[in-house]
Amino acid sequence: MLFYITEEIASEAEKNNTRVIEVLEFVAQSHLYGRHIMFSSRAILERLSKLSFFNDKRTISVFKAILSKYSTFGSILKVISLRVQLVLGEQFQVLTDADGYKIIYCPIICKSLENLMMGTELLGENVEEIFMYGFMGKYYLRKVNMKINTFYKELHGGGDTLYIVLKKEAEKESFCLAFLDSDKKWDGGSIGTTLKKVKTDCSKNKYCTVSYIYSDLYREIENLIPLKILEEVSLKSVDWCRGFNDVNAIVNGGIDVQYYDMKYGMTLKKYRKLKDKTQERDYVDKQLSCLHPESDNHEEWMKNLPEDEIILHGLGDEVLKRSVKYLENNFDCWSENDSLDPILEREWIRIGREFINWSCAASRIRV
Repeated sequence: MLFYITEEIASEAEKNNTRVIEVLEFVAQSHLYGRHIMFSSRAILERLSKLSFFNDKRTISVFKAILSKYSTFGSILKVISLRVQLVLGEQFQVLTDADGYKIIYCPIICKSLENLMMGTELLGENVEEIFMYGFMGKYYLRKVNMKINTFYKELHGGGDTLYIVLKKEAEKESFCLAFLDSDKKWDGGSIGTTLKKVKTDCSKNKYCTVSYIYSDLYREIENLIPLKILEEVSLKSVDWCRGFNDVNAIVNGGIDVQYYDMKYGMTLKKYRKLKDKTQERDYVDKQLSCLHPESDNHEEWMKNLPEDEIILHGLGDEVLKRSVKYLENNFDCWSENDSLDPILEREWIRIGREFINWSCAASRIRV
């Protein structure tokens, strides 16, 4: 994360305020080892670099190193829309301006400032999710033509576990960003239980050091995987190919797959259970019409099928893991040659920007 030092803090440091000196050393150390970014105005950095109160003399080296690359860090500020500002008061506060720039006002008494060497925490249902969101961060940086290091600690827990972990991190005043799925079954459908709990809890308690992000336009992270990647990771299995072919045919038919069950698809038995869920069934029927354009009556061609027949094929429960592995080996080539549809690209950039906001870090300084 970006920690910005204000005049208020600099002035207290010049008065040898013990806690301010201590906290500045925490932040400086996290910059030194490439965990976070420390920044301020040139004048403040120059003043701090001349102080003799710091116990760790490398702190002075950090201020001087930042000054030597001042224009580089200044450029980083243009693509980061979140920063932490230390304050002398005892209350947290989060403010967002009209342009969406967010400032977390963090009291110097906050105990989590003593754990900055751990890096920001990123929370997802599993580590593969965090890795995929990391590629969205890389995609965002490519779009803004900027190179920024990242550092973070991975946390994971599916379902209620994710909600519980985020709540505990909030109570500890840790800096943590959670990534969630909407779990919507169709456009306009209700969001999932876990997301509801997180939204309700964060709204009620107004946490300042934790946040969450999700896409309301897609069901799960698997739905955010571009088609070209889905095609590449489905070549080794006949079943995976069936899933990709179904998805591709639906897209070519002009219908979206944003709420399609990418992992498992849909069996006839599951389809039958949608009898009273009119809107979800209508959404699925449109997809089925792309696969069976010769039939106006789905029930007609379904009537002789067994209940376990797959009518919409999935791409396997490890499609996310396979996609992460593919991007680990092919990200540069893929990002240069593949173009995302406008809706998907907006989500990749929106989520990728937030990933960078929370995980941005300086290059490690050798002193």
